[in-house]
Amino acid sequence: MARRLSLLAALLLGALFVAPGGALAANLIPNGDFELGNDGFTTDHVYFDPADRLPPTSGSQLYNTLTYTVDVDPHLWHLSWASYPDHTLGDGTGKMMIINAATDGVNDAATVWASDGIAVTPHAEYDISFWVALSYRANPPLFQLSINGAVVGTYDANGVGATGVWVKVPFVWNAGDATTADIALTDLRTFYSGDDYALDDFAMERRGESFDLCAGQHIDVGEVFAWDDGAYLYVQLTTDGAWWMTESHVHVAASPADIPQTKKHNPIPGQFDYATVHDPRVATYTYAVPLAGLGGGPYYIAAHAVVNDQEAIQTDTLAFWSDTSVLAFGPIAFYAALDAAAWGTGNPAVATWHHPSWPDVLGATWISTSYYDDVASGEDPVANSWRRFHDEFEVPYSAFDVSGAVTVTSDNAEAVYLNGAYIGQDGPVESADPQSTYEWQTVLTYDLTPQLVNGPNELDFIVRNYALASGTATSNPTGITYRVEIDYSYDGHEETAWGDGCEGTSFDGKSWGTYFIY
Repeated sequence: MARRLSLLAALLLGALFVAPGGALAANLIPNGDFELGNDGFTTDHVYFDPADRLPPTSGSQLYNTLTYTVDVDPHLWHLSWASYPDHTLGDGTGKMMIINAATDGVNDAATVWASDGIAVTPHAEYDISFWVALSYRANPPLFQLSINGAVVGTYDANGVGATGVWVKVPFVWNAGDATTADIALTDLRTFYSGDDYALDDFAMERRGESFDLCAGQHIDVGEVFAWDDGAYLYVQLTTDGAWWMTESHVHVAASPADIPQTKKHNPIPGQFDYATVHDPRVATYTYAVPLAGLGGGPYYIAAHAVVNDQEAIQTDTLAFWSDTSVLAFGPIAFYAALDAAAWGTGNPAVATWHHPSWPDVLGATWISTSYYDDVASGEDPVANSWRRFHDEFEVPYSAFDVSGAVTVTSDNAEAVYLNGAYIGQDGPVESADPQSTYEWQTVLTYDLTPQLVNGPNELDFIVRNYALASGTATSNPTGITYRVEIDYSYDGHEETAWGDGCEGTSFDGKSWGTYFIY
């Protein structure tokens, strides 16, 4: 094996981050209360800015059909519309979406409001709602809510009653396999008269229960979210900020006693029903646990994770170079593929005679199969000859963001392979005719990153020495010299984390492991 050298000292990039308490259900719809104005949504209607509003006595822009604004009072735009405040603040300063949705009775129903690309969790259920108030009583809207092109439900605002009264319109949606939601609210009413109203406080919240994911008994590193669809209980572990998961374990039981524990009542994550080693590391992972056989609840859930702090990442470089620990094969009088039997058994490489004109590579030794390429050494400097060189190295299994390169030259031409995959070459290695007899002067760097793996790696070179009439050991020598540098990162701070671990119910043993009830 080639020698290894750590070039960079471990670098501490950050310190522990202590997050606030467990996350609450958040509204996923941007600017759902319209307090940011005409932003965060799309519509088929034409927008008019309140700054350009004409007085209603002169017939403001919203006297026209399929128009809207975001303002504080519908009556400012139409004399026949009721005067009322928004739903969010209700004090006359809050904003709402004010709409004249009337059509000519011929046009198709228009999309009143839409929000696209909302990130959702597969199989999670969501409560979706908005508030509507009528500005004019005649022909109130008939709403249809669609998500990702599928109709979720409808609502007939005939039931709203008086003008200026805010009414909540709720829907429930299951994400299925979706990871994003494109939400569209359409008004199916196509009358010219009426259909005038305001919308406010669009909301979308995930159903379920949230618990903190706590590391080291006091560091909030994320959340565990639990929900069910009647057939499965879903347990999703998510880390926040700089924290990542490298392992996770979940067990769901009808009682705490059914969660795997030692005789002293300490939990045993390795025996949990659900376990995953995350390689590469992840920020979120979801388990689907069948509810059949678990009774009707409540359910006792132990959620465990091994987490690492990305802000405490350390970096290092693995460097090695050609020396006499490398295995050398040949020489042979013809080209052979990397795995060909013709190479026979390898022997330790030899520090070869160094031609005065050869370039050097930092730290590396010129090596070959013998000191001199001559008949006395069993080699022939007159004819074409091929040699193979084999080196091995190991990238730590815990490493990530791994990259690397090899800087190499040979006399005359070399082909480079990593883990059996061809990387590149300088000069015609396979053929018998040289393109240039001076390729030994070119020092090239090849990118190894795409073929690098965590754990053992194998680096190989096939080197061809060009034939030279009347060649001698000093006029036609051969050899190779190279240097490899592998850069990588690894986690400098690892913790054990438990769902509801900062405030949850501990097992009866001395371990601080916790469980929670859903």
